[in-house]
Amino acid sequence: TASWMPTLELINVSGDVLAASQDSHALSFQVAVSGTYALRLTSNNIFGPFVGSYSVDATVTPFSGLTEQESNDTIANANFLSGQTTLRGSLGNANDVDMFGVALQAGQGIAVNLTEQPERNPAVRLLDASGAVLATGLNGLGLATSVATSGNYFVSIFAGNSLGTVVGAYTAHVLLSNS
Repeated sequence: TASWMPTLELINVSGDVLAASQDSHALSFQVAVSGTYALRLTSNNIFGPFVGSYSVDATVTPFSGLTEQESNDTIANANFLSGQTTLRGSLGNANDVDMFGVALQAGQGIAVNLTEQPERNPAVRLLDASGAVLATGLNGLGLATSVATSGNYFVSIFAGNSLGTVVGAYTAHVLLSNS
């Protein structure tokens, strides 16, 4: 008997696949917006067609993290992160920018991982206190970098994804390394 399971997909009301497991692994995903979502199972699997019985366990947990507070379009009005966290926000139009501040130590790393498929994610930059761009992630995946000096830094989330303009809700995990 086969040890793999059907492909599991999380889809939104438009039928867009937000996340998928095609190899029988667990699927974990954090949606950016409350709403109706569905799990779709298909017999397609990377190991071959699945035929047989299966069971699915689904758990929904409420959002835990920082929700963007407007107006946070500038360094002066940035929402400050208290450390490693999950954040969510929304870009209202192609010119909207969401700014989040974080204190980092010299040599400390920061990663900003966006949770949607790359084509549905905004772009992200890391700025220093003067507004100089230190790192950019335009591909919808996020960014990872480290800083040379201690101070306040700013995560700028904006609509300019290299795959096209992205507006609407987003969720990101901000991870910090030890300095």
